[in-house]
Amino acid sequence: MDHVEVLFKEYDTLRTEIISRTNNAVQLGTAFAALGFGILTWSVSRSTIATFQGVVTLAGVILALVVVYVILNQWLVQLDINNAAARLRELELQINQLCGAELLRWETHWGGAVTGPRRKKQPADGPCPRSNKMN
Repeated sequence: MDHVEVLFKEYDTLRTEIISRTNNAVQLGTAFAALGFGILTWSVSRSTIATFQGVVTLAGVILALVVVYVILNQWLVQLDINNAAARLRELELQINQLCGAELLRWETHWGGAVTGPRRKKQPADGPCPRSNKMN
């Protein structure tokens, strides 16, 4: 196995890791929201907090826990994704240098670290190319 193939294996693995982490974050958020609504529904059905004040207090506590969880979860997942993306940029540079051509470009030119969340900044070398098949 030559050096470029080994680097491509790491590149593919990191791409998969980023996709997996993103999916896991969404799934955990969904599960936590469902759990929160389940607890709220169960609590409302209990006679001990069936008053309006009890429901409002419980809803506030659950909402605060959900917000803290989502912020913490997204921050930790984003740290992992940013680390993987930084390594992907390094791999793109290494592979491109070994091959003598700019074969890999996405993370270096159009990745989230370059353009920011939701593509707010201009890509490093112009707009992202789009396939005509998608239109």
